Amino acid sequence: TDDYGCVAELDSLQVVLPTQVGIQTPSGSIHHVSCKGGMDGSITIQLSGGTAPFTYIWTNLQGDTVSTEAVADSLPAGTYAVKVVDQIGCTAFKGNLKVNEPATSMQVTYQVTNNLCYGGTSGLINLNVMGGTLPYSFLWNNDATLEDLFNLPAGNYAVTVTDHNGCTFTLDSIPLTQPLDSLHVSAFEVGQISCFGAKDGYIDLTVTGGTPQYNYIWSNNKFTQDIQNLGPGAYSCFISDAFGCQYQTMNFIIVEPSQIEVADFEITPSGVGTANGVIEVTISGGIPFYTYQWSNGDTGPVADSLTAGEYTLQVYDFNGCLMTFEFVVPDKPV
Repeated sequence: TDDYGCVAELDSLQVVLPTQVGIQTPSGSIHHVSCKGGMDGSITIQLSGGTAPFTYIWTNLQGDTVSTEAVADSLPAGTYAVKVVDQIGCTAFKGNLKVNEPATSMQVTYQVTNNLCYGGTSGLINLNVMGGTLPYSFLWNNDATLEDLFNLPAGNYAVTVTDHNGCTFTLDSIPLTQPLDSLHVSAFEVGQISCFGAKDGYIDLTVTGGTPQYNYIWSNNKFTQDIQNLGPGAYSCFISDAFGCQYQTMNFIIVEPSQIEVADFEITPSGVGTANGVIEVTISGGIPFYTYQWSNGDTGPVADSLTAGEYTLQVYDFNGCLMTFEFVVPDKPV
């Protein structure tokens, strides 16, 4: 009724109440932590009802506020709850929102098979990957993408292993070794035959590198490091070490001196009843220089003041090899 007595009647009155805020977490709304110990988890919620704008309070089990955004991100693994308050103070709550992580962090160990021979390419690296999320991918510092490597030279290798979630594990240094030096003959001595017909040549080797003990097979079927009592010829040795690494020597040449001989001689007869005969010789062969010993006591290539008769010459070469020669000085014809 108004001031003038007029009356109005309302047949009905409709009161509209705001709808209650609702929180939903559809499938896929929780992004779990990719790598154990990581902080890349997130939770996305969907709201129904209520009056915008909304306020969000995300908490962990300890009651700590971890986010005030519509999407809670950068979360470690754990259990979370969210409280939503709309413009007019209506609230909704949802708890037991679990962000998981892989059960174990990725760990990578390795075993190596080193090169047994210097300069070889038989090295192996075998990886053992545990934890993380299958499948794994591999990238080596030599651009290989296999889990295990083979036919490798010595060197330092590194690998990064990545799992399905993008978690990585890097081995910065995997040393693959070899012997410090190649198997080889570092020094040798060849002893030549001293005298014609002798068999006293020798070859002494000094072998280094590889891995002792060493085995020897000579071309004359000897099996020692050094060989002696050799006649003239070419000799070589096949050497192997404890791991079967091999080395073939060059040919070592053993030379025999030629026989000491009289290359030329001249005899001057002696006068009857006098001592004026002469024998003069030229020696070749053996190893110069020569030492002369005549039966008359002379010590050079010429024996003089000789009477008619037989004379003996002993010639020694530089190695002490001896040859004996016989000469006859005749009487000078009258």
